[in-house]
Amino acid sequence: MRILKSKYLYAVLAAAVIAAVLCVSYQWAQQNKPFVKSVFYCGDEELNQNLLIAHAGGPTPEGIRGTNSKEAIENSIKRGFKFIEIDLLISTDGHIVAAHDWESFHQMTGYPEQTGPISREEFLRRSIQGKYTPVDGRYIDRIMRDNTGLILVTDKIKEYRLLLKELNYPDRMIVEVFSMDAYFRALRAGIKYPALETSYNGERIPNVYKYKIPLVTAKLGHITDAHYDLYKNGVTVLMHPLNDVGMMYEYFKLPACMYYTNLLEEFPPAEK
Repeated sequence: MRILKSKYLYAVLAAAVIAAVLCVSYQWAQQNKPFVKSVFYCGDEELNQNLLIAHAGGPTPEGIRGTNSKEAIENSIKRGFKFIEIDLLISTDGHIVAAHDWESFHQMTGYPEQTGPISREEFLRRSIQGKYTPVDGRYIDRIMRDNTGLILVTDKIKEYRLLLKELNYPDRMIVEVFSMDAYFRALRAGIKYPALETSYNGERIPNVYKYKIPLVTAKLGHITDAHYDLYKNGVTVLMHPLNDVGMMYEYFKLPACMYYTNLLEEFPPAEK
């Protein structure tokens, strides 16, 4: 028995060492690769609808924000938005569902006493604010198949392999990440366009240069001179949230390339 335990411990230790070596090797490779601009870099474009991201699915037809609902998503698609952000969580039975967080979802669906995750079946039985329809990964997969120009933007979710299993669109997905560890895990899982959040941790911006990161996010109130330099050096900066058209023009390319927004009617549809 003691010999078996020793062999098991050696196997675990060896696996840990191999994983650590692979991780360091991967990071070294990222450092030494050439910088390549993101395909989302705005370049010479003028501000237009194709550079806006419908936040949390976009508003519903009645103007209700933050629902991540079927009605909101279809309203954004109808209005010609190319980029739609949908917040994603994992149900208790291991499926993707669309909500910002469990507590607010329970509040919006009439179960304020609940705070934790629920099953996909229970999730889909709910009604948001009494009239809007929750959605899951199967619905999002269907709209991605039906709208081949649509780009999904998401965050919150950390189970990247599950994300690609249910939504296998690596060329049409931007995933916001909140640490360097998450950035590398996302890349290793097959996420093609992870976007590093840079608002709250100044140490992340040097890492953008160190690891040649082409895509970052930043909040309006946390923009610094460093973000202006990022844009000048070819980094695509996604700014959120911004619901003022005047400020959009003010910050466009100074440093933002794209905006998360709840405004759907302020810009004419982009040319096809």
